Amino acid sequence: MYQDFYGLTAKPFSLTPDPAYFYGTSSHANALELVRHGLRQRVGVMTLTGISGAGKTTLCRTILQLGNDTFERSTFTSLVLNPYLTADELLQVILQDFGVISREEAGAGRLAQVSSQDLLRTLHDFLRSLLPLGAAAVLIVDEAQKLSLPMLQQLQRLAGLTENGRPLLQILLVGQLGLKDVLRNPAVAALASQISIRYRLRALAPDETAAYVAHRLQVAGAVEPDLFTSRALHAVHRSSRGNPRLINLMCERALQAGFAAGHPVVDAELVLRAAAGLGLAPSDGVLSWFRRVAAL
Repeated sequence: MYQDFYGLTAKPFSLTPDPAYFYGTSSHANALELVRHGLRQRVGVMTLTGISGAGKTTLCRTILQLGNDTFERSTFTSLVLNPYLTADELLQVILQDFGVISREEAGAGRLAQVSSQDLLRTLHDFLRSLLPLGAAAVLIVDEAQKLSLPMLQQLQRLAGLTENGRPLLQILLVGQLGLKDVLRNPAVAALASQISIRYRLRALAPDETAAYVAHRLQVAGAVEPDLFTSRALHAVHRSSRGNPRLINLMCERALQAGFAAGHPVVDAELVLRAAAGLGLAPSDGVLSWFRRVAAL
């Protein structure tokens, strides 16, 4: 209901990953460009890591939405969001995303009797068929730190599919910081050895937090450029520590509270209340700063 009150056409701080709201901070822009470079150079395996809420999934969807601008060639893509698939289910999802088999076939259970070897052979044949067409295939796996050993070993087999020394399938593993430890398992040493590009997303700086909030408000149709006061934005950054998901949560709650109180702009007090409601516990130094701001 706050949308009409604040002159918005959509909710600016939804937690649903949406490329339309992607904001290229220096870290996110660097990650996007590095991944795009790796895809264009036909790098076999890449990893993108960051803490929970860093914006990794939104970045993945942005990469896919950019399409030809990212790949510069006809490219088949598969985005796997469920890390708990079995090794065979992974192959089925990839084949469905590439259009080799239909979702109706999979849903009707017609693949139940198809062996792992047959699924892998079908995928291999499809990938080889792309070579004379100059086309490529990319697999993006989100929440990769949760992958089981059988899944990692399946990915290791897929990374090993090559032709004349070049990978037939490019793989981007996206996950939290624990992904680095997962890939230290000796059983997937061959997969780890093929990682050519590694990038870790960092938190937003204070000025990036302010620009991030302004960008999302603008995309959502905001007419008032200073809907959040400068002190409110400072409070958003200090309490979220530059984490995009926490920024979204706090700003959403602050807008709801501002609407309920009839405030035409969001001030620091509204943000502090939102932070407290989310159970965010600032350090003693930050807490003292909050108290000073709230007293102004």
